[in-house]
Amino acid sequence: MESLTHTNAPGPDLLKPDCGTALQVHLYYCSQSSGSTNGTSGSALSYPTGDYIAEELCIKAAKECGVGPVYRSLFGLMRESDRVWYPPNHVFKVDESTNEKLLFRIRFYFPGWYGRGSSYAHRYGITKSSEAPVFDDITAAYLFAQWRSDFVNGSVSIPVTHDAQEECLGLAVLDMMRMAKEKGCTPIEIYYDNSYKSFLPKNIRAHIQRYHIVTRKRIRFRFRRFVERLRRCKAPISELMVKYVASLETLQPDFYTESFLVTQPITGTVTIVVTGNHGIQWTKGKDAGEEEDLQVYCDFPDVIDISIKQASKDGSVESRIVTINRQDGQTLELEFSSLSEALSFVSLIDGYYRLTTDAHHYLCKEVAPPRLLEAIQCNCHGPVSMEFAINRLRRCENAKGMYILRCSPKDYDKYFLSFVVGYDGMFDYKHCQIVRSEAGEFVLSGAKCVFSSMCELLHRYQKEALRSEGHIFQFTKCCPLRNKDKSNLLICRNDQVSDVPFSPSLLKHTQMVFHKIHREDLQMMESLGQGTFTQVFRGVRRELGDYGEVHEMDVVMKVLDKSHRNYTESFFEAASMMSQITHKHLLLNYGICVCTEEHIMVQEFVRFGSLDTYLRRNRNSINITWKLEVAKQLAWAMHYLLLFYEDRHQLSAPKWTELATLINSCMDYEPFQRPSFRAVIRDLNSLFTPDYELLVENDAFPGRNRGFGFSGTFDSQEPTQFEARHLIFLQQLGKGNFGSVEKCRYDPLQDNTGRKNLRLVMEYLPFGSLREYLAKNKERFDHKKLLHYASQICKGMDYLGSKRYVHRDLATRNILVESEMRVKIGDFGLTKVLPQDKDYYTVREPGESPIFWYAPESLMESKFSVASDVWSFGVVLYELFTYSDKICSPPAIYSVMKECWAADPSQRPSFRSLGRTVDSIRESKDG
Repeated sequence: MESLTHTNAPGPDLLKPDCGTALQVHLYYCSQSSGSTNGTSGSALSYPTGDYIAEELCIKAAKECGVGPVYRSLFGLMRESDRVWYPPNHVFKVDESTNEKLLFRIRFYFPGWYGRGSSYAHRYGITKSSEAPVFDDITAAYLFAQWRSDFVNGSVSIPVTHDAQEECLGLAVLDMMRMAKEKGCTPIEIYYDNSYKSFLPKNIRAHIQRYHIVTRKRIRFRFRRFVERLRRCKAPISELMVKYVASLETLQPDFYTESFLVTQPITGTVTIVVTGNHGIQWTKGKDAGEEEDLQVYCDFPDVIDISIKQASKDGSVESRIVTINRQDGQTLELEFSSLSEALSFVSLIDGYYRLTTDAHHYLCKEVAPPRLLEAIQCNCHGPVSMEFAINRLRRCENAKGMYILRCSPKDYDKYFLSFVVGYDGMFDYKHCQIVRSEAGEFVLSGAKCVFSSMCELLHRYQKEALRSEGHIFQFTKCCPLRNKDKSNLLICRNDQVSDVPFSPSLLKHTQMVFHKIHREDLQMMESLGQGTFTQVFRGVRRELGDYGEVHEMDVVMKVLDKSHRNYTESFFEAASMMSQITHKHLLLNYGICVCTEEHIMVQEFVRFGSLDTYLRRNRNSINITWKLEVAKQLAWAMHYLLLFYEDRHQLSAPKWTELATLINSCMDYEPFQRPSFRAVIRDLNSLFTPDYELLVENDAFPGRNRGFGFSGTFDSQEPTQFEARHLIFLQQLGKGNFGSVEKCRYDPLQDNTGRKNLRLVMEYLPFGSLREYLAKNKERFDHKKLLHYASQICKGMDYLGSKRYVHRDLATRNILVESEMRVKIGDFGLTKVLPQDKDYYTVREPGESPIFWYAPESLMESKFSVASDVWSFGVVLYELFTYSDKICSPPAIYSVMKECWAADPSQRPSFRSLGRTVDSIRESKDG
């Protein structure tokens, strides 16, 4: 771990910027020096030859300036020559020929931070009364010095207008007052000792110099009169600095705005504009234009993944394609002229994402900070406050052995292990200190053992009992990182609310909502199989067009079995939930038909059927002897599995190491250790092949509108009774957990069955389940196509999780194939909505379950969460890539499986992260 952040090169020296050295990091303000913020002459950290990581250079600069760990994430390194920003993981290789100057600057800014109250940008607190400002006094002073330098030296262009000139003169007065208070003299003394023009931008000075001498004298007289009038001002230096910054913010947005000139495949040349309050915006052409001309692409929380790849062979060798994927499935591709510009842009979005959405997540591994990767590995919460740590332990019910690892909010080289001890029915909280040496070694305070990494230290002391002030404690379980934790590391912008948002569909609907389908519009055809509660049929739905024409479409009709009539409410609940969510990788629900005692859910038809059947379809015929041998081996296997899970083992590793790691993390035995779907999507994306040509989705029904479903159109309509349909019973095809499957012939003139059933009418996908589809066409598919399916499944599950739905039955048999390029998640019979106050749902009603796809906590405690769905996704990957033969699975896939199968649910990746990992595997050379 230390190789990422420490080098053998000597430490820096604090020198003047004119010293001749290989690498210099310029500082605008240093709290440990005289405290002057003139900005006319700064100091610099000088480095000799060696290798240096950008993040470590920022940390050393922050220490020198007195910037605390909480605020260090606002800073970055800019190359002075072309003002391009470096990502935090950039490695500077400095030799004798190097002569480069870097600027240590505040890069991330939130307009209006200086206001008061929760309506302005602020840092989250444990309570509303404990919210903190975005900048502390030292960071605000650094911001002032940086912006003042840009203003006076002309780094930011100021328009040469009369209004701008007047504003600049007012800023010069403020600057003189600030300087007078720093030097302990009067503003008029500063006026006589310095030309007022030295406080103005270069272009404004030149403009004033071109005036007639009479006009110049009149300006100088007015300026002196203002300075004399304000000599009794009692405002402290800090308030004068904030007023100066606020005026510059209003005068010129370029102080906190970054623009990138890029090429977009459809629009052509566009300018991308990024700000802390408006996210990612764009406008046509090379000019950013006025604010009202900008169009919003998305805000930072809407970004799910960013990838960088080489442009097409026809383009420049240096150019790079940056792909931004949104939560709603929309994608933006931008071509940058160079890799350095692309990395600068991606690191900007990545940094804002960690400041506004999730402090412990990265969007693109190419710019991920090395210390963040270390923190994720050992579940370190960063420099959060002690109050946050205690509150987090309380939310974990002060469980015995529970601890939280966090960085010191004041010292870059110290960490704390916060834990709870109990005595006499009371709880107290202790904080053990861990010190990190300059060599990258870790030592627990009061102990003698030295460890090369934090993970090694934690692993060692989890096996030993420790004593603290008479209390014996053992670190047995770490509080995991959670993406919805609102700590002092996150900033609530002035257009946000502090509370965790609820699912929009849950806020909108207080009762069951679904689209009504008339009985006469449906025709039932052949049986497709059976579900947990239902019989499943292929059907045809007819709709009348705007001009009287009749449109027909294939659908799936799910009929609630008569023997499971007591599950009618759950049936309606599933139909209602599916009507409120729409995603291209989720099975589309057209509506429901209620006919007396017969309930039918109408869904999208997927031609190739369920995934598990599809995988098996091409297997060779087997004899009875082999089947008996399999039955015997199955008995032994179940005995082995019992011991396997008791000892918390993992499945054998496929050859694809990266993917295998991700799968195992999804299947961690601890639900809290499983990654989020967002993390899984990111990691999957990182495994995709780097080819410029991408798989194109050929929709089977290109004209169908799948944009936003039916939510809002039919909100006020209740389930309605319709005339029953008539079926002629032919034969019983099978019996499932919640109903039987019968083969029937539809006859609108008679009813020979003598009974009426509940039917669920759903979209019909012609290719059936993915399991059957793959089994039949196994030889046609390579890993790239399977990864394409895995990525779509991840995106669908991430969307479900964002709506607080838990699927509970994710398996290849329930993933349906619409076309060769698109699969959809189906069978929502077991889906549940998570309570608003919990991250899991406890199932209390009896019933059979798909136990081979269930996470350990679901089997033992009947607890279901997004993390348990991640575990099931690991099994889906196992089905996809192994064909029930583990040697077929690539190592990278197996790595993904292992992440999904993490014993602790909190260690499993999110579906968003899984999607990124799958996409990355697909883009890798091994894909």
